Order: sequence, then structure tokens, then C-alpha cells
Amino acid sequence: MAADLEVMRDIFNDAWQHNWNFVPFTGEEFRAVGKEMLTVVPDDFLHIAEIDGEPSAFIVLLPDINEAIADLNGRLLPFGWAKLLWRLKARLPKSSRIPLMGVREKYQNTIFGPTLAYTLIETAMNAGLAKGLERVELSWILQSNKATRNIIERFGGKVSKRYHMYEKQLT
Repeated sequence: MAADLEVMRDIFNDAWQHNWNFVPFTGEEFRAVGKEMLTVVPDDFLHIAEIDGEPSAFIVLLPDINEAIADLNGRLLPFGWAKLLWRLKARLPKSSRIPLMGVREKYQNTIFGPTLAYTLIETAMNAGLAKGLERVELSWILQSNKATRNIIERFGGKVSKRYHMYEKQLT
């Protein structure tokens, strides 16, 4: 899995490098995220697509931990941790999100880019449906990313949230 995490990091950094305000993941950061993620994510929620044997795109589908912890009132002790673990391993929440996805830059403006993205989204959603998920949020899509927005809309996705970033110089 360490090799797969490195592949995902490499694809992500390549795919997102020209997005506004992007800061690449370091190997250490991505391994830390991966270690936490792998404890709660079923294997079939992580996918890497290849073209001619080259890893070219990836997707991560995460169960919505907020749904799983809602009634714990922020308390993992004494038994909240056991409830959370059972909810994430035995009975997944009904909602999920796709926070990480990327298609290598060299494929983004070719026929392969949308095909890779569409196939990965469909594969992840089918894996989620098989485990009882009912909703998925595809997040962090730039408003200017029309290609990905079109793919999401083909799946029936609708804009439900907008985030704006502001900047103020502190002197």
C-alpha cells in the first residue's frame, strides 16, 4: 500500500499543480493521510487507473465520518471509539465524499482525461452503492473546471455548496 500511496501522491501533485494556490503534498504528509485513511476506508473505495501500464489517475471515496460520530457528542471514551469503529467497519454511514481525485496533466485535455475521470467516479460510486451508500459529495471542484463539473452533472450531481476564499494582508 505504501507504493500505491506514493503513486496517488505523484498523480495528485501532477494533476493539481496548476490549480490556484496549490501546494504539493510531501511524501511524509501523504503517508500520514494515507495511514489514517486506510484504517477506515474499504479497499474497493481506492482506485488507480492505468494507461499502457502507467498509473494515470486515481480516486478516493471516504465514508462520511461526521454521520458516524454525530451522536457521540465528541466523546470517544469510554465506548465511543468502539461505536465509531463498528460504524466504519461493519455498517458504513449512508453518505460519503470524494475528497481526492486526479488525472495526470498530460491526459487532462485529451479524450483520456474525461474517460479516466468518468470511469473512476463510476467505479467508486458502484463500490459505495454495493456497501449501502446513498449519497456522495464530490468536493473541491474549481468553478472553472468545466470538464469535471460536466462529468458530475452527467451522474446527476448538483451544486450544493460554494466556498469562497478571501485574503487580507496582516501588518
